[in-house]
Amino acid sequence: MGWLHARPKRDGKEGRPRIQARRDAGAPLNLPQITARRDLLDAMMAEDGIGWCQIDGMGERRPLPWAEIVAFAAHQGLDEWERGTIRALSLAYLDGLEIGADPAGVAPCAGADPAADRRALAAGIRGALRAAYQM
Repeated sequence: MGWLHARPKRDGKEGRPRIQARRDAGAPLNLPQITARRDLLDAMMAEDGIGWCQIDGMGERRPLPWAEIVAFAAHQGLDEWERGTIRALSLAYLDGLEIGADPAGVAPCAGADPAADRRALAAGIRGALRAAYQM
């Protein structure tokens, strides 16, 4: 999502977010289909959710702070693993933003076969989520 939300810089100016440019061009977003624990992502992205990152007083994006994650998790009834997952998602989002700011930046889930890459990524996420809940 960070890569899609990034605004590639051209001639020193920020362009449109990649997600908007792709939608306007009718290009696929190539996102993996995530079904396991979709509720966690939905809780993050909801209007009253915690979001992907935090913006500090200088306008810089920072990872979600642990105190904010702990408070959100207490409100949502999330466990330790889910708190760690939220933090990891926040860090990955910021990495994607950085990669996406480069006009030549390649999407983190891109490869020679985008459909196979999406399936493999989704399978990996499902496996990690299943393993965490079988503990």
